[in-house]
Amino acid sequence: MLPIKGFPAEGDAITLAFFLAECANSKIHILHVEEEEEETGLLEDLYEEISTYAEEMKINVELETVEDDRSTVDLILNKAQEINADLIVMGAQRLKLTRELFGTHSTEVARRAGQLNVPVFVVFTPFEDWTAYRRVRVHRILIPYRSLDVDKAALKLTTAMASCAYSVVSPSVEIHIAHVLELPDILPLDATSPEIKQEEKEFLRDVGEYTCLVGEPLIPRIIVGRDFSKSIVEFTKKLNFDLLVIAAKHRPRGFGGLLGSDVYNIAKRAYCTTAVIFR
Repeated sequence: MLPIKGFPAEGDAITLAFFLAECANSKIHILHVEEEEEETGLLEDLYEEISTYAEEMKINVELETVEDDRSTVDLILNKAQEINADLIVMGAQRLKLTRELFGTHSTEVARRAGQLNVPVFVVFTPFEDWTAYRRVRVHRILIPYRSLDVDKAALKLTTAMASCAYSVVSPSVEIHIAHVLELPDILPLDATSPEIKQEEKEFLRDVGEYTCLVGEPLIPRIIVGRDFSKSIVEFTKKLNFDLLVIAAKHRPRGFGGLLGSDVYNIAKRAYCTTAVIFR
């Protein structure tokens, strides 16, 4: 299921939803909830792009526009339950702090969809405004690694998107999996110790196991830094990634959403499209 507001920069979320649908041979149900004073021209242009895309990729797409007095989040969740959605994919904008404190549709859907046991895939566009439709290229992908079980969810979705026939122009997709060796301020960044060496060894072992799990080559990356989220953000700038995929440990709670978490800091500041999976 793909709820859209009708803004062109939702193209990142739309493209990734199509990649997953193509890989899984599944149907996409697109839902638009009409709001007052919306620009109908933008929605019409977006529908035209989506229809063309669906025809190119031979994906069954159902477009639905609803107008209802109920909240947008309620309508999205009710529709997801009605069609028995396997996954909800949503675009999200990098909003100002004052708005983030009160949550957004995407974070509210991610929180409440847990009651339906439906995973939610929230795609944060790197655009500061919503003015340009594009189809994100998926050539170089980054997965931050934290030795958590949820990292496997990010890995599985990433390899699925990478295997989509339309995700790349060339047959090669680079999937980088990065682990941050966090050192305290009292140690220099080039410090080595038996504990650090052991952590590095365990990471490389896990990458080997993940490679066998997904059947795709993974490129291990070890980053030495003070802070996990800052190190990952700087790494996205250094290597010019097209996409970063990370799984959230928990669904957002309350008005604060993800505020202050590693996932929030990465999604807010990364130099590429960032997709967060909530299981």
